[in-house]
Amino acid sequence: MASGRLRGLLTVVLSTILIIILFSAASYSEPDERKTVGFSVCKICHSGEFNSWSLSLHKDKGVECEICHGPGSLHSKKPSKTNIAINVSSKSCSPCHSTGDLDSIPAEGNMLKGRIQVNEFLASPHAGKLTCVSCHDPHSQKVVKSCSTCHEGKEEQFKGTEMEEAGVKCIDCHMPEAVKLNEGSEKSHLIDINTDPNARLTYFVDDRKVGSGYLTLEWSCLTSGCHNNKNIKWASELYGVAHGAKGLTRDIKEKMGEIENLSNQLSEANSKIKVLQEEVERTDVQRLLLGGLIVLTALLVSIYYFVVRS
Repeated sequence: MASGRLRGLLTVVLSTILIIILFSAASYSEPDERKTVGFSVCKICHSGEFNSWSLSLHKDKGVECEICHGPGSLHSKKPSKTNIAINVSSKSCSPCHSTGDLDSIPAEGNMLKGRIQVNEFLASPHAGKLTCVSCHDPHSQKVVKSCSTCHEGKEEQFKGTEMEEAGVKCIDCHMPEAVKLNEGSEKSHLIDINTDPNARLTYFVDDRKVGSGYLTLEWSCLTSGCHNNKNIKWASELYGVAHGAKGLTRDIKEKMGEIENLSNQLSEANSKIKVLQEEVERTDVQRLLLGGLIVLTALLVSIYYFVVRS
């Protein structure tokens, strides 16, 4: 009797242990011990991205796949979008392309300063609508979209302006080299231009300089190198020439050319009329002198006959 109970108890214990083992085996997963594997492993499956990256500045600077995507050991064993980092937000670029607090834009003197592409981008009109990879291929860093992709209306407005005919591009004004680096300068990513002639690119906060969050006419029109012989007043009156709002389109320029030709013709006609008037005046004087001479001659003849013959 006792032995039967013991066997029953043993059976229950063994069954419980077996269930626990089976459950543990079913729920077991490999520990999340992600390790880096190097780009040589990544290129096996991602040859296109690798080829683009191998010719890029990222490669030259030592920015490899796993710096952006995280360790790839699990992904290389069992490729899945769930076990590799794919972050297309602009903040994912900030470890290399920002300086200090992302809500502030470092500056020095009258220029912005440092690797601040993300700082600027987050202050620009593009923030919340685009990300860095909207325009830049993250592997090759090449620009993959032009401004006209989103700003088609502005492109149409720009056609035929003096700026287009001079070869000016959107980025010449909206991305001037207003960012100071340790060596040289680079293009700003603020995009927006404040057309107030009193606006300034930088200002003081306590004892440090920061960026205002927009470009100014000083940088977009004057300092950029196109109109450095002009002044802010000139720029504030004519800035619209870029988009045609106040600019001279091709049709208007042609009309103005016609008006100028007519004005020149009128000026020439006035000159000829003046010459004719002078000739007429000279003729009138000559006639007056001739008439006086005739009268004088007649008078002398009369005197002669009156005095001599009498």
